[in-house]
Amino acid sequence: MFSLPTVGPNGPCPVEGQTDSLPIEIPGVTKPEMESFLGFVYFGMHDENAFTMESWIALLSFSTRFICDKIRARAIREIESIQARVDPIERIVLAVRHNVPQWLSGAYQELCQRQDSLTEAEGEKLGLSTVIKLMRAREILLSGSDVRDPRFLSNRLSRAPGMSSSSSYMARMQLLDAEPVRPHISSDFWGTLHTPSVELRFDPQRVAEVVRDVFTLEGSPSSP
Repeated sequence: MFSLPTVGPNGPCPVEGQTDSLPIEIPGVTKPEMESFLGFVYFGMHDENAFTMESWIALLSFSTRFICDKIRARAIREIESIQARVDPIERIVLAVRHNVPQWLSGAYQELCQRQDSLTEAEGEKLGLSTVIKLMRAREILLSGSDVRDPRFLSNRLSRAPGMSSSSSYMARMQLLDAEPVRPHISSDFWGTLHTPSVELRFDPQRVAEVVRDVFTLEGSPSSP
């Protein structure tokens, strides 16, 4: 860019960057990203910096796009040191957008175990493919969990093909050791990531295995 001729066939060409009215344009770079990059280069290259999470994320975006490998590695390390404060949805979005696959597995595992269902806005951020895989992982974990919640079992058995109401009731009673059957949860249970309103107890190793298998993660996680 700087080696382009300043004189064209019709005389001198205006040179970008010499006046405020003719700045050097960097397509796709936001003001916060540029400010974070300059702030890091001039003031933040040593450990005593005071960058915020937002600044590190902006720096990760800039350094990934312009192949600043050492700055990118530093941004990843800093975000990892405080990423527990980052929502798992945002971690997945950042990991996919900026190619940081090692963040995916942990975020998937958190979403598989959380009590609340995904919101519509969260589903839009993740995309249909990831949402479906999360649903599949949740179903696998819930079907093999040690939670003896009658609503959960009632919902599963009432959907079994060819099972009459009486046989369904008997099967539930046997599974629950004759405990009374309470109303099952809403019929769209398997269409969402909703969990019973009881504390679910998952084995961490089992969760990691299910996430790895469903998302085809090998060793370090790959993109969803």
